[in-house]
Amino acid sequence: MEQAIEEPPEDVLLVEYQAAQESAQHHDNAFWIVTGILWGGMLTMMGFVANGLSEPKYKLFLLALCAIGFILCLFVLVNMRILLSVKKQKYQRCKEIEAIYGMKQHTELKYPRYIGQVFCTIITVALGVIWVLFAWTICNPPVPCATKKEPSAQNRSNKEPALDKKADEVKDSKNATSRSP
Repeated sequence: MEQAIEEPPEDVLLVEYQAAQESAQHHDNAFWIVTGILWGGMLTMMGFVANGLSEPKYKLFLLALCAIGFILCLFVLVNMRILLSVKKQKYQRCKEIEAIYGMKQHTELKYPRYIGQVFCTIITVALGVIWVLFAWTICNPPVPCATKKEPSAQNRSNKEPALDKKADEVKDSKNATSRSP
């Protein structure tokens, strides 16, 4: 014979409802606060990396920053999955208790679902791609573009000695005519 599970007394359910709601809010706030701090820190680190790209002596340090930045992106995504899952479970319990008492605080709430998570994922993945591009740039530095310059007199003399000889003859003849009385 199965024993019927009794509902806890009303005051216990109301305390559980309040605790579940506070816990859900806490987990939601914790996620967004941690994410905001990490995004800000990553943007600051990106500034250091971008500033040091032209210094080969910092290559190892910059690669380490890129690795840390990429790991932080993964942490944000994992943290989102865990904390927002806990939030969802806590709000689900609130809805169950609301159903018992006929309350509608959470059961009738309508809003676009997952929009914050979608944008958070897009931003975090974009930051991760930037970290990978930084690391790739550090490992494969761009080759500076060669600009076309006029060959110097020394370079010309090495390439075309006959022309330089002719130019010297013209100079000498001009100097000789300017000296004659």
